[in-house]
Amino acid sequence: VSTQSTWAYKGSVPIERIQNIVRSNYEQLYFDVVGTRHNSWREFIEFFTGYFCLIQVDNKWRIRLKTHENWEAGDKEQKKASRESDSKLASVLETFLRSRDGLCCTVDDFVAHPECKDSSGPVLRGDLVRFVKRHSDKFSYEKEGFRILLVTNPNPESTSPTNSDPAS
Repeated sequence: VSTQSTWAYKGSVPIERIQNIVRSNYEQLYFDVVGTRHNSWREFIEFFTGYFCLIQVDNKWRIRLKTHENWEAGDKEQKKASRESDSKLASVLETFLRSRDGLCCTVDDFVAHPECKDSSGPVLRGDLVRFVKRHSDKFSYEKEGFRILLVTNPNPESTSPTNSDPAS
């Protein structure tokens, strides 16, 4: 859990990320020790306050290691790197979609694309769908068919007659 890839910026991370790492790497141990009750993961983390701190950032629960005392600076670095990574991924996805008939592709088509990656490596399907939904000004997602489409007219109202020059 305390690997460089998990805490690359020595800041805080979403509590779910650590939960997913522990649950996938130590599945049986997780279920034996943490259990499946509502809030059992949070209770487990709160029991180990000598190692972890639970904090709220932007109304979301995050966790940090106690040894990362300058975590706020780490969070700023992570946000900057994330913005840069998002910008690059958006550019790659837009270029990919422009090369496709219909300006669309399936999620799996893009996930298989060699440049489909972010700062932490290859982008997973669920992360890509969330990314597309966050960038609805450029892309749209169709759940049926798991398709990503390039938005070519993000503001159709600007060309409608009702938005014409009011003096005319």
